[in-house]
Parts: sequence; structure tokens; C-alpha cells
Amino acid sequence: MIKTLPADLLEAENMVLEALQTSLKDQPLGRWEVNLKFEGLKLMPVALRLMQNLQEDGFEIVLVWPDMGGAALAKHNAPELANQISSINDLLGDLNGKDDDRIFLVVAPQPSDYDQFELLCNKHSGAVVMLNGRLEDSAVGIGGVARQRRRGFLCFMA
Repeated sequence: MIKTLPADLLEAENMVLEALQTSLKDQPLGRWEVNLKFEGLKLMPVALRLMQNLQEDGFEIVLVWPDMGGAALAKHNAPELANQISSINDLLGDLNGKDDDRIFLVVAPQPSDYDQFELLCNKHSGAVVMLNGRLEDSAVGIGGVARQRRRGFLCFMA
């Protein structure tokens, strides 16, 4: 059990990595939510480091961006990982009922991405990790909708 907050981002990333390694080994088909709250946080470097660290531990990771622009920028910033980076729409087209045990690391899905994100989670037979996702939609209410969407993401039949 964590008793203190991390002193900096790298310490927080190490804590996330350790927790995910344990969780993914214990429950390889689960869903997890990771939220890092740091002022001015740039998610791309964090997501790329997390992906690389999990790959070094033998996990097969796909870094998933809600939109094609984010995926293209990530591929540009990490060309060596380009074949393991995708957008939600691209993955939805590729899945088509196929079993896939890769781990999807989905970066910052927003309320406007929720329907596609939910569809991806429901079609995917492997684990899903959501990094700094914002599922609440202020246009329809924050509290109840956010709780319902989080519950829907985290609770599923494996």
C-alpha cells in the first residue's frame, strides 16, 4: 500500500509501472485506469516510456491514441515504435472479431471519444489500460455520468 505521494514524475511513473506489472501478471485480461496529476504534464513522453518499460518486461503493448493526429505525432516522435502505435479507429477496423491478447495503452480519451473507446474495449479480448482518461461529459452532468462511464470501463465480463 502506498503511504506517501511520489516526489516527482519519474517516481510516480515507477510506481505506476510496478503496479501495472503486478496487475497485468495477476489479471492479464483486466482493465485499469491510471491518472497522473502534474501541472503542465505532457502525456506523450510518459506514455512512450511506460510502453517501452512494459515491453522490456515482456508485455506486448499497443499505444492507442483517440485520434489519428495523436497517433501520427507519436509515430513521428518514436519511429522505432511506429508499428505498435495506433488510433482507436484504426484498431477498430483491424479487430473485426479476432482474438487479440495485446495490451492496449489508451492515452487520454476524452468525452467526445467515449463511444469509440467503449466499442474498442468491448471488442478487445485483451487488457486495456487508460492513461489520464477523462470520461465525464460536462454537457450532460459530471458526477453521475463519470461514475457510470468509469464503472462501465472497469467492470466487464472477461
